Amino acid sequence: MDLTRSAAAPFGRPRRVAVWLMLSALAALLGWFGFRGYLNPEFLFHFANSLYC
Repeated sequence: MDLTRSAAAPFGRPRRVAVWLMLSALAALLGWFGFRGYLNPEFLFHFANSLYC
């Protein structure tokens, strides 16, 4: 009986799910900071004035 394969099997899937969750959180943080860095208040103010003028 191969105990190494059966003993490691329960830990493979939760670890894979945890890795995907961490990658998703990292992508969300990068997206959030990129979005906030691009749409800062100064940019929005000038953009609003360019549409008005």
